[in-house]
Amino acid sequence: MSAKHQERALALRIVCLFALIIGGAAAPSDARAADTFSLGIGNGVAGGTGVAVPLHATHDSAMQGFSVAVSFDPIPIDATGVDFAGTAVETILSGAQPQYLGVETDNVAGTLTAGVIFGFSPVPPLNQLPQLPASPDTPVHLLNILFDVGNTVLPGSVPLLLETNVGSNPGVQSVYSTDGESVSPSLSDGELVVNNLVTFTIDSREVVPGGTLTVELVCDHPEDTVVGFQVAITYDSAKLTFVPAPTTQQYWQWTDLGDALGLQGEGVEVFEVTTLAANPVPGQGFVSIQAQFDFLPPLNGQALSPIGGPHSLIRLQFNVANNIGLIGQTTAIEFTEGISPANPGGAPLPPTPNIIINEDAQGIPPIVNNGQITFVSPPSFRRGDSNFDGTVNLADAIYLLTYLFSGGPSPQCFDVADVNDDGGLDVSDGVALLGYLFIDTTPPQHPFPGCGVDTTPSPLPGWLSCESVGSSGGCP
Repeated sequence: MSAKHQERALALRIVCLFALIIGGAAAPSDARAADTFSLGIGNGVAGGTGVAVPLHATHDSAMQGFSVAVSFDPIPIDATGVDFAGTAVETILSGAQPQYLGVETDNVAGTLTAGVIFGFSPVPPLNQLPQLPASPDTPVHLLNILFDVGNTVLPGSVPLLLETNVGSNPGVQSVYSTDGESVSPSLSDGELVVNNLVTFTIDSREVVPGGTLTVELVCDHPEDTVVGFQVAITYDSAKLTFVPAPTTQQYWQWTDLGDALGLQGEGVEVFEVTTLAANPVPGQGFVSIQAQFDFLPPLNGQALSPIGGPHSLIRLQFNVANNIGLIGQTTAIEFTEGISPANPGGAPLPPTPNIIINEDAQGIPPIVNNGQITFVSPPSFRRGDSNFDGTVNLADAIYLLTYLFSGGPSPQCFDVADVNDDGGLDVSDGVALLGYLFIDTTPPQHPFPGCGVDTTPSPLPGWLSCESVGSSGGCP
């Protein structure tokens, strides 16, 4: 063949390849037995970015280019593009990108289409386009399709479907090109598996105007050992006022984290609390917390094991606005992304993410469950105030134990004396209160230290609830 004829043949191949990319203008031939496109399985976590799902092929003929169309559910995931990391295409091009790559994503319809031509210049001495040799038996890795996973996606599987005729007319086909002809392979679908099991939860509560609110941040991390975390929350500052703890230790005191690190003989070595955003929003309260359990030498390996979870990490206290107009309303304490803490006089800080840090130094974004706060009408009570005098002290423990064992007067309601909120009134409540008062063990359960409403139902017929007798001393 003369050089002129060779150039014409090469030009014809390029034209056919372009026809393939813009929508399969060349009529696809029948699939041969070994011609397949197969999507693999991608593994991601809620909030993860750049999750790769591989596309493999077996092909009876040499391949100079291909196109692929994928559809998916756009609610849990977004398609962001493709890459060739670790693929056979990267190998034949010695790490360079294909000379033509056209990618379109539609995260409303849930589609991604891609067209690839490996190269336009002939490869001497064969005078042919760059190509993948035929591989009818061994799957060849063609490209990676990249996805971002939504922050609140629950663990599960999102199907990824290989399609034909996707997009505008003519639609993009899932085909490959060999010597200017299109081959339609058989198609095998894939999936993106969201395997994140980490959650952050703030329990919902009922509160009374003028009372206090204590909430715990609870983390479930069944497969990860936690060595640190970052959290950012927002709330309505007209309804709730954050009360900073007097010492950093009190944030994790009386929590599972505090118990675990106490047993290890260490505390949290780095713990920073910020309550001012770099760009504050009027009416929006903000709390950013960053914790690293073991940061300073000597490194002793402080960590929170996944065994026995979920685990409480920190306790946060709020004052509730004394406004009876709030009764019947709700508000939320929400995990929030994208807010940077203020750094007066210093360099701008990045936004605080909601993540745990595992022992491999990976930041894992959790599924978040915000706290729903409901404002209710009095009566309310302060747990532990057995004698209804408006304070919690030794007299309350004596009052309760005298009632239980010496025929003393009954508490005006049982909820107030059920210090551990286990639905019983017994010696454990007295022990729990004395432990808190004198050896700094877990404080009485909500509502405490301020007034509030019981969030657990009365356990037994005849249980004397505080709602049935009116507010306790000092409560609205």
